[in-house]
Parts: sequence; C-alpha cells; structure tokens
Amino acid sequence: MSKKGLYPFVIVFLTASLFLFGCSKTDSKEEEQENTLLPACTYESIISSGVNVYMIKTQHDYLMGNHAIHLGISKPGTPVDIPECYIWMIMPDFGTVDGINAEIGLLEEIISDVNQKNIPGVAFRGRLSSGIVAGTSRLTNIKFLGFLYGANITNDALEHIATLKDLHTLKLAPGRGYNKEGLIHIVKKLKYLRHLDLNQCYNIKDAELECIGELKRLQKLNLNECVYITDVGLKHLTGLEHLKALHLFDCKKITNVGLEHLSHLKQLEVLDLRGCNQITGSGFAQVAKLEQLKFLNLMDCENISDTGLAYIATLKQLQILLLYSCKNITDVGVEHIAKLGNLIKLDLSGCNNISDAGLKHISNLENLQTFYFEESTTLSDEGLEHLSKLKNLQSLYLEKCETITDAGLAHIAKLKKLQTLDLRGCMEITDERVVQLHKELPRCEIKR
Repeated sequence: MSKKGLYPFVIVFLTASLFLFGCSKTDSKEEEQENTLLPACTYESIISSGVNVYMIKTQHDYLMGNHAIHLGISKPGTPVDIPECYIWMIMPDFGTVDGINAEIGLLEEIISDVNQKNIPGVAFRGRLSSGIVAGTSRLTNIKFLGFLYGANITNDALEHIATLKDLHTLKLAPGRGYNKEGLIHIVKKLKYLRHLDLNQCYNIKDAELECIGELKRLQKLNLNECVYITDVGLKHLTGLEHLKALHLFDCKKITNVGLEHLSHLKQLEVLDLRGCNQITGSGFAQVAKLEQLKFLNLMDCENISDTGLAYIATLKQLQILLLYSCKNITDVGVEHIAKLGNLIKLDLSGCNNISDAGLKHISNLENLQTFYFEESTTLSDEGLEHLSKLKNLQSLYLEKCETITDAGLAHIAKLKKLQTLDLRGCMEITDERVVQLHKELPRCEIKR
C-alpha cells in the first residue's frame, strides 16, 4: 500500500465478477448507487510498493454470509496471472505500534492510502485508543469497517463512525465503553447498513437489541456469544423484514418464546442456534415457519429430538443441516432428515443413537456432497455399504469411528466423486488397505 512500507497488513482481493458484500441488482436508483463496484487499483501499483500481497479464491459460505477467503502469499514484484481485481479490504495491525504518536502517524498513512485508492474496506487489529477509533471517520469512502479486537470503542467514537454515510458493513469489538446510547447514532445516520457483526460483544443486551431493531435494511446480524440477550431482546428484531442471516451461537438464555418471535423473519436463509440448549420440540415448530431457510446450525442443542426433526423436515429449501452432538436423535429422526432432498451438507457426528439402519435413510439424499459422522460408536461396515449409494458425495468424515474395518473400505471405493476422506483414529483400518484405497480413488485425499 504505502511506498514507505511502514505498517504490517493483509490485502484482500475480490474478483471483479462478484459484487461487494453480496449485493444484487435492483431497479431502485438508490440501491443501484449502493451496489456500484468501486474503481480498480491495478495489481502493478500494489506489488511495486514493496509489500507482500495476499490473493484469494472465493466460494460461497453460508455460515460466514459472504465469501470464504483462502489466502496465499505472493512475493513483491512476482508476476501473477490473475484477472482484473478490486482491492476489497486491508487489515492494518496496531498491535506492533508503540505510543500515541506512532498510532496517529499510522492512522494518517492508512487514511491517505485508503482515500486515494478508493479501497472499500478496513478491518483494524490490535489495541486502538478511543481517539484513533473516532479518527477512522475520516475514511470517507469506505463501505466496510471492522474492529477485530482490542479497540476502545466508546459512544462518542460511534457518533463519529456514524458519519460514514456509505457504510454497508460494521464489525464492532466487544467492550464496556458503548451501549444503546452510542448505537442510536448508528441507527439514525447509517441508512445503508446491511451487515452488523457484534460477535462476542458481551455488552450487548436486550436494550441494545431494541435499538438494532430500528435498522430496517439490515440483512445480516451476528450476535454470537452475546450471552445476556433474552427472548425479550429477540422480540425487538421482528421488524427486520429484510434479514437473511442471524447468528445466535451460545445465546443460552433463548427459549421457545424467542423462536416464536424469530418466526416472523420470513426472509431468513441462515440461522445459527449452536448451543442454545433451552430450545425444545415446540421451539423447532417455530423454526419450521422459516420456509426460506437454507442453512441451519443446531450443534449442541441437546434437547432436539426426533420430534423436533419432524418439524425441520418441512424446510424444503434447506441445504446445510448441522446436528453435531445432538445425542437424542435416533434412526426415526434420520428418517425425517431423509425428506430434505436439497441437502448438500449434513453433520451427524457424535449422534450415537443413530445406527446402520439410520444410514440407510441417509442413502436416499441424492444431492448430498458432504457428510460428517465422526466419533460414532455404532457405525459398522454395513453402514458404509449404505453410504456407498451416495453417488454425488465429495467429502466423508469418519474420524474416530473405531468399529469400521478394512472390509468397509471396499464400499467407500465405489464413491468415485470422493475428494476428501477422513479416517483418522479409525483403529481397525490398516495402512495397507489405505494404500490400496488410494489406488482405487486416486483423486481422493485420505486423512489418516
């Protein structure tokens, strides 16, 4: 970025064929203005600055909401055959900066680079004083602003950040320095805000959710590990009619009443309820009202049972279902899951009441590409025979399945599209048989 090369950072590229932050075309002039791609910075101008460059390839990732990023290093000046790219984001690290004067100098350099080159996003790492946080309001053209950890965010700083009128995405670090009073500035002024990430912000409570509920254009909201929010807070979100993704991992105070409130979010496609273990059968009846759901994470929801899965089985758009360590699920529940014909990814790891007979139902999921059945104490070679009928399966994870043997690998060898097979901790499988399986599935990476 800077020819001085004074600060450590990561540069992230997004190919020009993708809209920033998952925006889509619309007829509204106002929306078209939001979706306009920013001017390109040439790759040559970056590598000539004497810094390392990180390239990505992108793939859709429901859990993250945008695109998964796979980083690789390219040395300065090294020719790379890539399409025309846009710089998506830089991530400057304040963790190595010592003293307020050095912080101010670093911020000035970042502001100059970002504003001159129209870089749309900055995510700050390391400890930042409240004054530096407020100073980011001079990044006048950015659409993404993030504080990953250590930032001293105050209500006053949020008032400054709220002047960034084009901001689409905001990620706030946890802290006690801001509350509803500061968030009011965000609600009043950031009219284009689409994504709000409050992951691990323990200071976010029901009062703050009342404020967030006024962000009527919000599409993605991350409340993972906001452990103090309750059903009362979720009621404030019922008016977010454009919300497509909601993350509530480890929000253990949420009950069936909270899910009744969420059932009004008819556009929701992504719902993460990991560890929300107060939810019971009638709660999943509320989840079943979310007919557009494509991704549902119920890992460690210990009260989900076969009855709950009967409700989930009505979600015909569902593509990803994660049920790790849901120990009350039996073969009856798996029979319900088999009705989800659009599933491409399923996790039943640690569900030790599912037997080989249950896997026979799984074999009917013709579109399934990824299946996790790790730590099973019930899986046998007969179960692998059922799985061999999943002709589109690309990834199979069987780590610590100690009851399958070499004989079962003969069934796995029929999965000609398999690219990844995890057999770590499968004690009854020999190295010799794995070598033979490599020959039968030469394109498959076998983890041993």
